[in-house]
Amino acid sequence: MWPVLYDDFILPIMGACDMVLSLGDPDYFDTEHCKLLAAWLHNRMERPVPPVLQDFYEKLLEYAERAIELGTGVVVEL
Repeated sequence: MWPVLYDDFILPIMGACDMVLSLGDPDYFDTEHCKLLAAWLHNRMERPVPPVLQDFYEKLLEYAERAIELGTGVVVEL
């Protein structure tokens, strides 16, 4: 799973959100980063997603959109 997660999520998100994600450390996406994350997830999910990441992407999108609504953020620990 890690190679898929790294290639399909970590590297693209670091570029899209202009932040560094660290394995084993919590990473905080503030409201602005949640907007970038949600946009990336919407675009990414228009193409086939590796099955191992499907539930993760759907739940993360749900959390990011909720954080945007509330003006808060999301903590992700990989």
